[in-house]
Amino acid sequence: MAPRYANVKHDASLSEPGSGRSNNSGTCKPDIGHRENEQPNRPTPGGSACSSNLRADVFTADIHPVPRAARALTRRWSGGLTMTHEGQIQSRSRVPRAFTMVEVVCVVVIIATLAAVAVPRFGNTLARRRVEAAAGRIVADLALAQRRARTTNANQTVRFTLGTHEYTLIGMPHPDHPSLVYKVLLSEEPYRASIVSADFDGDLDIIFDVFGVPDSSGSVVISVGNHVRTVTVDAGTGRATTQ
Repeated sequence: MAPRYANVKHDASLSEPGSGRSNNSGTCKPDIGHRENEQPNRPTPGGSACSSNLRADVFTADIHPVPRAARALTRRWSGGLTMTHEGQIQSRSRVPRAFTMVEVVCVVVIIATLAAVAVPRFGNTLARRRVEAAAGRIVADLALAQRRARTTNANQTVRFTLGTHEYTLIGMPHPDHPSLVYKVLLSEEPYRASIVSADFDGDLDIIFDVFGVPDSSGSVVISVGNHVRTVTVDAGTGRATTQ
């Protein structure tokens, strides 16, 4: 596309004010030999007013006009920055808003209230799960002793100790440590339970014969906090259940 000023004609009456020079030729053509990014030739001493005034027109010509809508267009960035169409970045200062003392106090009160309600319930639930797990472990080990007596064709004894809150399967190796005797400490993790009592016809031992029948019925009482469970053994079948 040809530049806007390509067909501009200059009149002598448009000479510079006060220069005292006029163009007698009436009209002249502008010098458009320079390129868009090149500076036009400077006027030489004694040059015509037409050439001088034309250059002034060239310098003030809007070669690349920017639409008004594009000038108003801005691109907003996150972080409080604004980029204009000319590529200039402007920052919009934002003052961070802090929490007031009233807001902080309200949050602390809400958290304290929720903790006061949730912590006791959590502790109560944890104690119930512990005592149930300990009772289930005793039932499972009594069934294991009964099966071992049948498979080995030998009596199997399970002994409860109240003082240390443990029980032992006499003569049976530990599944994870074969060199050790099978002993379970209910007072340790994950149970933290206590053996309140153990009674098998006045004895702390229960013996399964080669048929898996116990020498007597009996029960074991365990507790965790306020939760108590009782494991009973049937004298006829030797089956252990939890109550």
